[in-house]
Parts: sequence; C-alpha cells; structure tokens
Amino acid sequence: MSHLRKSIRKAIVDLLRSSSTLAGPRVHDTAYKPRAAFPALLVLCPGEDQELLSDIGGADRVASRTLHLDISAEVQQVANAEDTRDDLLAQVEALLAAAAAAGAITGVRDIQPVGMRVDDGLEGQMPITVGRQRFAVTYFTTTGNPTAPA
Repeated sequence: MSHLRKSIRKAIVDLLRSSSTLAGPRVHDTAYKPRAAFPALLVLCPGEDQELLSDIGGADRVASRTLHLDISAEVQQVANAEDTRDDLLAQVEALLAAAAAAGAITGVRDIQPVGMRVDDGLEGQMPITVGRQRFAVTYFTTTGNPTAPA
C-alpha cells in the first residue's frame, strides 16, 4: 500500500525531470546523493498538515491534506548564481502551477508557493547557492484509503 503523497511526490519529480528547466534531468529526490553537476533540483517532503472534514464516518471520513514540498534549486557558479537560482525556481513555480491547473497530477487540487529561503555554502571548490521554495500541495483522501483521491 502506497500513500497518495508518495505518488504525488513522484509525479512532481517526474514532471521536473521531463521538463526543460535549467536543471535538465538533474532532479533528485534524496538529499543523500552527491551532486556532480549543477544546476540541480532537490525535492523533499518535510511534512503534511491534515484535517478531518467530519467527525463521523469511520473509514469513509474525508481528510483534507496539505503536503509541504521543499524544492531546492542548487547552483554552483561564481557569477550570477542568484540570478540562475531565481530563474530556475521561477521555471519550477510555473510548471507546478500549470500542472495543478490542468489536473495533471492525480489527486492534486491545488499547488501554491508559500515561502522561499536561501542557504549559501562557501565550502568546496566553488560556492553553492541554494534556494528552497516551499509549496503547499492540497489533496483529499478518505481515512480508510489514503492511497486514492477522495
């Protein structure tokens, strides 16, 4: 049994890998894979908010879920690193907005950008700038079947 959040996360990774962003196919779904080429994207799920829409219903109760996804644009270059980072995040934001509007990701009702944070690493051969864009992904399941949209 796979939770719908796993399918949503995988669909977003696949969408980003197959799109023509500055990262190309360098879209990672684990922080533990060393990066050899940049720019790159990293998709992680730091958590999810959940709210039951009724007090009764047992396994048929509908849960409103907001999946938090952090999509990091990782850029390693000296000149214009911030510009490349922001351009890449703009591409990601536009892709996710279009996918949500088209209903292209099974079960997803909405995707909204909700914040961005910058981390700069000055270690290594060249500096790395990372922009972490947080997205709120809304979807619904029943409590008895979190593998399928409600």
